Amino acid sequence: ADQEKDAEVEGRHADKQAELYNLDQDHSSKVLSMQEDDTEIEMEAEYARKLQEEINKEHEETYKNIYWNVALDHVQSKEP
Repeated sequence: ADQEKDAEVEGRHADKQAELYNLDQDHSSKVLSMQEDDTEIEMEAEYARKLQEEINKEHEETYKNIYWNVALDHVQSKEP
């Protein structure tokens, strides 16, 4: 019974200190959720890198098939 009473007093004491000093008792859960956000950001960054690689690959494939000399001759033939 004494332990229960001590625990109750201790709990009230912590609540009172939190109120007096404007402490956020949920701080630990918020910090943990911020760490989860870092993981999400890393996943998004990895997705962006893969997407950029895919775009670059498609760009290279597209321009590989252009006959640049023919294209330049065509443009120059239209110049006055």
